[in-house]
Amino acid sequence: MANSILEVAISGDQALLNAMKEIREDMVDKIAPAGIRGYLQVVAKGIKAELPSKMKDARKSIGWGFKKFNKRTGEVHAKVGVKAGMKKAKQEQLANEAASKRRAAGKNPGSKGISVKNMMWWIEGTDPRSTKLGHNRGKMKTKHPIVRDGHSKSRHAALAKFQENVKKDMKKRVAKQRKKARGRISKSVIRSTKSGIAGLLK
Repeated sequence: MANSILEVAISGDQALLNAMKEIREDMVDKIAPAGIRGYLQVVAKGIKAELPSKMKDARKSIGWGFKKFNKRTGEVHAKVGVKAGMKKAKQEQLANEAASKRRAAGKNPGSKGISVKNMMWWIEGTDPRSTKLGHNRGKMKTKHPIVRDGHSKSRHAALAKFQENVKKDMKKRVAKQRKKARGRISKSVIRSTKSGIAGLLK
């Protein structure tokens, strides 16, 4: 697991790495992605669960990102945490939605609350802050290790989801290959039958 408290890389999860080794090497880049996506989704849910229910906008800042295997290097990039896998347009959308809710609720428009834009403050803490006009905004206390704790508590369920998704994907691919094989056999039988009939008619 990465040392960063803002996101966690899955490369340090030894149980997951062991599960990856169970997949035949020539099938890893085809089957593992389905399992990794399931793993990341469960961990993201676990991280969100570390946040109080009233922090709905903050929960939306937790995401996950996954890039498929690089066939040349064999690497895969997967992460989960604050803003992980989120494009800037999505971050802006979430920030604007949070601001609109605060205005509708009649809250101080100068106070942004905790959302995707400043979630890192809530996690990492801040030095004393002030506005451009010099008004004191105080400081935020030390870290809330929601990413570390969320990953730690959900990793067993996440690994189970990884294995479940891999098995499902494997079965789907096996069924597809069998269907193709049956199709090839059927065509071969039809060709042989036609050839035999043609021979009888001569």
